[in-house]
Amino acid sequence: METTTSQLVAALRDRLPAGASEFLTASLPAAVATTKTIFPSRALRIAGALAAAVAAYKVAKALITPRALRKLACVGPIATIRVMLRGLGFMETFDVLTDLARQDAERRGLIIPGEPVPGTWVSWFGGWVVTLANPADVKQSLSDPATFEKVMFDEIGLDLHQQFFGSNVVTSNAGEWKRHRKVVNSAFRRGWSTHFFGDAGRDLVTELDKLAARNEAMDPADWMHRTALDALCLAAFGDPMHAVSNPNTKVLNLYHDLMRDIFNQVGNILPITRLFSRRTTLKRIDDFNAFLFSVIDKKAAEMAATSFDNDDDEQRARRNLLELMIAAARDETFSREDLRANLLVFFLAGHDTTANALCYAIYLLGLHPDVQAKARAEVLDVMNLDVNAASIPAHDVPYPTHDQQTQLHYVTKVIKETMRLFPSIGNIPFRRVTKDVTLASNGMTLPRGTLTAVDLIALQRSPRWWGPTAAKFDPDRWADGDEAMHPTDWAWAPFSGGPRICMGSQFSLIEQRVLLAMLLTRYEWSVVGDDAALKGTPRTLPGILLQPVGIRVQMRRRGA
Repeated sequence: METTTSQLVAALRDRLPAGASEFLTASLPAAVATTKTIFPSRALRIAGALAAAVAAYKVAKALITPRALRKLACVGPIATIRVMLRGLGFMETFDVLTDLARQDAERRGLIIPGEPVPGTWVSWFGGWVVTLANPADVKQSLSDPATFEKVMFDEIGLDLHQQFFGSNVVTSNAGEWKRHRKVVNSAFRRGWSTHFFGDAGRDLVTELDKLAARNEAMDPADWMHRTALDALCLAAFGDPMHAVSNPNTKVLNLYHDLMRDIFNQVGNILPITRLFSRRTTLKRIDDFNAFLFSVIDKKAAEMAATSFDNDDDEQRARRNLLELMIAAARDETFSREDLRANLLVFFLAGHDTTANALCYAIYLLGLHPDVQAKARAEVLDVMNLDVNAASIPAHDVPYPTHDQQTQLHYVTKVIKETMRLFPSIGNIPFRRVTKDVTLASNGMTLPRGTLTAVDLIALQRSPRWWGPTAAKFDPDRWADGDEAMHPTDWAWAPFSGGPRICMGSQFSLIEQRVLLAMLLTRYEWSVVGDDAALKGTPRTLPGILLQPVGIRVQMRRRGA
């Protein structure tokens, strides 16, 4: 039997990953002995034992830290699964896992006790991932998408994600990415009319006036999601969803249910747990895709009867994204499915992420009345408004023009500082190195095939890069002027960076400026709950987005 085993291993040696033959040599005899009681045939016993040994090797490979990464601080599979099963919110999960990495780094002597987590460590999230939280490594990974290539969802067992998102400007690589970007970039390469956001803001003010009159606290997470969705639908489709006035529409409820399915933390690291809910999720994907296709088909039919090839800049700025994408796609091989996939990613990125950023900005301004007053003074000055601005009827509330919003420099600082402390997404998703690569920060070599992820919270809150006031909300840490919203020093990257920086960053920035300006003009506010929010550590929902929960803000009409 030993001869047969050796022959099998020798025959497969060239086809197995490094280390597999040694593993099989050790495990195959025991596996064959076990199968004697199951398979009467000698050939079947050998085949069964080989299959069992290969399966055991795959399990061991998945669970044991790769040899090349063993010098890094480590958070292993058992610790990760234990934390995930606790059902904690995103920030709570981050705090626990990061502290485990820090403790392991201390035990290994990689850091001095009391120091923050190192800039690089390895974690298990259904597979081994090297976490990057050092500006030098972040710059290296985001600046070189050919070496640090995006990982497709189905490559890591997330086939539902792949089916839902499809191939678009965010999820594709190389030539396919360039094909998507050519069409989508054409639609984004213009100014965004502030009316997309001002119209939604007026609907919001109408509802908040009612809450203020009743002295009733509001949930900024709920209201910002509804407002951002209306602004997004107006900018993307040309029609608002009226979520501000009606939060229980069929499509909105479907979307929220689907997001809970797709971004389930436990399901993402243990896809097998999705077995029982898979059929329901697939039905929701089909239903939401049907909604998107209906929007695309309706818009395409409308455009077939009209022409806007001679639009001037102002007219083009008022066109919605779908119109511009359909027009740009006419000269390209761009299918109906391509339009759906790109519209979906804009729907997600232009809604949830901006809404979360706005919610945290309102929250932090409520905790810091001095910053709120300074931001308000700038808005009133730039928009040339007097003390009576707060008494203007809701449907006529002024909002900044495109030129005015570019002059809101202090408000921009508030936004940047908010997104430093609370980036809308905690991690820039997995990338796989396409060749052996040496990290810029420590000279460590990552073997070809290693997965990496940028941890934005660890990066943007680290005293290593931000000094002893890293945990403090301080908009004045940012330079004067309307500097570009990109990671100039790579210690700040909420919109990612490099060639694949978020194409919607300007859309998000303009929306945040406009809506914050409208609120600052009309209200003063303070945080009144919950206890965690009052302490400066608001709770978050589970998932991959920093979605706050439990924050309550008391809005008061100015001059009332």
